[in-house]
Amino acid sequence: MKVILQQDVNNLGEEGDVVAVAAGYGRNYLLPRKLAVMHSTSNLALLAARRTGIEKRKEQKRQDALSLKQRLENEELVINMNAGANGKLFGSVTSATIVEALEKIGLSIEKKRIEVPENTIKTTGNFTVRIRLYGNEDADLTVSVRSESKAGEVTGEAKKAPSPTGNESESIAAPVAPAAPVAPAAPVSEEVAPNPAVLLDPDCLSRLQQSLRPEDFYRAAHQRVFQAIHLLSEKGEEIDLITLTHALKAAGDLDRVGGAGFVSSLTTAVPSSANVEYYAKIVRELSIRRRLLRISQEIIQEVNDPGQESRAVIESAEKRIFELTAENLSQGYRKAGDIISRTVESIEQLYRNKDSYTGVPSGLAALDSMLSGFQDSEFIVIGARPSVGKTAFALTVAANAAIRSKIPVGFFTLEMADHHLMQRLIASEARISSQTIRTGMLRASDFKSLTDAAGLIYDAPLWINDTPNISLLDLRAQARRMRSQEDVKIIFVDYLTLVTPEDTRIPRHEQIAAISRSLKALARELQIPIVALSQVSRDSEGKRPTLASIRESGSIEQDADVVLFLHRERGIEHENTDDMNLVETELIIAKQRNGPVGTVKIAFVPRYTRFEAYAERSM
Repeated sequence: MKVILQQDVNNLGEEGDVVAVAAGYGRNYLLPRKLAVMHSTSNLALLAARRTGIEKRKEQKRQDALSLKQRLENEELVINMNAGANGKLFGSVTSATIVEALEKIGLSIEKKRIEVPENTIKTTGNFTVRIRLYGNEDADLTVSVRSESKAGEVTGEAKKAPSPTGNESESIAAPVAPAAPVAPAAPVSEEVAPNPAVLLDPDCLSRLQQSLRPEDFYRAAHQRVFQAIHLLSEKGEEIDLITLTHALKAAGDLDRVGGAGFVSSLTTAVPSSANVEYYAKIVRELSIRRRLLRISQEIIQEVNDPGQESRAVIESAEKRIFELTAENLSQGYRKAGDIISRTVESIEQLYRNKDSYTGVPSGLAALDSMLSGFQDSEFIVIGARPSVGKTAFALTVAANAAIRSKIPVGFFTLEMADHHLMQRLIASEARISSQTIRTGMLRASDFKSLTDAAGLIYDAPLWINDTPNISLLDLRAQARRMRSQEDVKIIFVDYLTLVTPEDTRIPRHEQIAAISRSLKALARELQIPIVALSQVSRDSEGKRPTLASIRESGSIEQDADVVLFLHRERGIEHENTDDMNLVETELIIAKQRNGPVGTVKIAFVPRYTRFEAYAERSM
């Protein structure tokens, strides 16, 4: 298969190259990791439009390589190793040894780019090591291997400016009790590097702001400097030693960071901004680890608190970990060009297959044509008066998704037991009257239909929770597990007002509002649609419901991305129980945040308590 590289890939090509790769390598590695996109007419057109930007990035890489080459060739890398009297090393210096030593002076070079003479160095002395950079640029690094009294100890040294910390022996970890875990911090060189990199090249601040915040730095001095740089950037002022010193002084932080001498020493801490993203990655990674450590300690405290319920502790722990995970995955804003390729591919796919939808299909064509399926991260509310068919409608959509489309579905049934829900689903799929199944008045021929339906349901990716009056805390926890362990793509809650809120002391309308907001936030967090059923007010009996008809809280209509109402005349479903009696039902799309509103017709089949697509000839 052919792909278009979106990034440089070692031993394959550079960004923008069209390359042929094995199908498995492309589908299982390159495409999922967004390293490449499919070779198609639309993507080739996008590549042509992006060509100028690609060439600019290549030129920047060349300039960065030249800058790095200049530093490497002006550097003498000292490696101390244990050696005998004749200078023969007890061990050897390899490319991995050199990588380790380079990292200690703030340089990150891939091991495969380092060419050590005869693969290893086995004696003391000075050696020239070739380092392959970008394109045809190579650098010759002088490596001085010296005898060290401690066997096996490897250090990297270079002539550098005084440490901006003012103390080379500064402790990396914060003072803690001996038994307490130590909070990880970056080595001094990596921790300090982002700030002087901005002073050397203010344009690199925008790259840092996407991944770093002041609190990600371990040392308070570096936090205050980064915060001051942020403020200068927000004011549109130049960022240099003078403006930074004045900003720190105005904030009362100059003496706290170590005075003007500390600020002046920043520019000598790193020679260029070429590796700033590497330094930022280290600082961010260790910041996350410190936060994980803090969360762990807080969880331990809650576990040891006898006043805390275990369920509350579990929910609190899950919530904090999920928040940290979501924050770590968040990419902030993205350039349109980074999004357009995937978008055009989805449009191209829809063009080739005009029956597909961008969301989870309901199986009811009229509804799907209006909604294009239930969309990810949306909170959908289905309202109706009692006995109009809210549960039947939700179960119909869930069955269409899980049984016919093989889409994993989660279903919370708070009103009926799981085996009763399953009886209804079997009756619907086998097309046997629910009353016949309940009374046991089955015919021998019915069992073939029952077993066939049971086989389909057995293989379906459908997970059911029938905890009555489930707490909001437990519902969220179960939903997260369904999402992470079973990869469910849509969740149904039957129904919203039966969920027990976290605080039962507040007024009822505030309780419902809290549940509604939480389900909306959960849909965003799990990035799947969540469909909740809700009653409508008694005033709507016999009338077409509106948004104002939703019972008990106006916040439901505000939080919902989509609001659907089921409406039909009362009693007509009981006029005829013939198998072919289809009852016309209005499905009112009263609200759709990202699409049209209107009314579509669907058919209710009372005998099987299911909904089907409306067919005029059957009415």
